[in-house]
Amino acid sequence: MKIVSNYISSGCCTAAVGAYPQNSINVIAKLMKEINLNSIPVFESPWNKKIIGILKYDAIKELVS
Repeated sequence: MKIVSNYISSGCCTAAVGAYPQNSINVIAKLMKEINLNSIPVFESPWNKKIIGILKYDAIKELVS
């Protein structure tokens, strides 16, 4: 099974990691904590890579349990 953390640990550039509006904010917050990202781009959709926003870890860190 391919999961994002395996992709990151294999040497992927963390700039390649992004989120989509339909993603769970809790999952994104946990991922950001796990791979130590301060911000992550939010893309419009998997088919349209237009950035529609940036999530800052400081703004969502209380969601990490």
